[in-house]
Amino acid sequence: MKNDKFPGRNRSSILLSATLVGNSDSDIKIKMFFPDEQPTATERLCVFWDTNKTDWSSEGCIANVTDDNQTLCECNHLTSFSVLMSKSANVKDSSILDMITNIGLGVSIFSLLIFLFVESLVWSAVTKTNLSHFRHTAVVNIAVFRLLADCSFLASTEPTKLSDTWCFTFTVCKHLFYLTMFCWMLCLSVMLVHQLIFVFSPVRKRVFMYLSSIVGYVVPIALVGTSYVYYKYKEQDYYDRESCWLTYVRLLEGSIHAFLLPVVYSLILNVAICVPQTVETESSSGDRSAPCDPGENTS
Repeated sequence: MKNDKFPGRNRSSILLSATLVGNSDSDIKIKMFFPDEQPTATERLCVFWDTNKTDWSSEGCIANVTDDNQTLCECNHLTSFSVLMSKSANVKDSSILDMITNIGLGVSIFSLLIFLFVESLVWSAVTKTNLSHFRHTAVVNIAVFRLLADCSFLASTEPTKLSDTWCFTFTVCKHLFYLTMFCWMLCLSVMLVHQLIFVFSPVRKRVFMYLSSIVGYVVPIALVGTSYVYYKYKEQDYYDRESCWLTYVRLLEGSIHAFLLPVVYSLILNVAICVPQTVETESSSGDRSAPCDPGENTS
């Protein structure tokens, strides 16, 4: 059954047909309950099949959501009924948001390309010491994986035009690249704090590259692979076909948490590492620059 009148909405898998026998009363009201098939839907529309227009119509029907998240349809006529569900409360607003997202991604990709080009030109000049080499290595990795993630995001902005294979591929790429970016951010903060605390015991380049490769490459791959195997084993969806992104069911349910939890953990660890050291550094700097007490004997 086509759905030209309500684009962007998915029909429920349940189709009810109601008939009334032995009653000629034209003033009727029929109530139907449809189970929750799409928990992330923000708009539900009760519709019936209009045989004259050969399309769905919502005329004479009202949709309400019950306490147990079912859809209650109340209609004043008889025919075949169903529910159309949309993740966006307003399709036009969703189109505007998609356009803003695409523009933002385009600006981000362009800026990252410029940064990487400039970095390639000055690389030999800015990586003469181990500390600068560590810092620029981490920053370049952050930029590269952010660029790859943004490109994957931009390529999957129209999931309906993608095959299942490409949709799955872009989901894995976005999951992996964004996680890798945050892991390299963690490497950068840990390295800077280590250099701040152990001023006279710098990390050797070989040790840094070995440890950062594990945290920056191996850990994200392991997280993505483990999460996919887990949801495959649980016979749950790893990705949402309609958005080409990880699924969200409810709090702590859905593959999106395989992305959010590591990111939140990384951010908390970054804050826990950097903030105390920054405060301590500022305090030490203030103590050294404080003027002498006029009454103090400086002789």
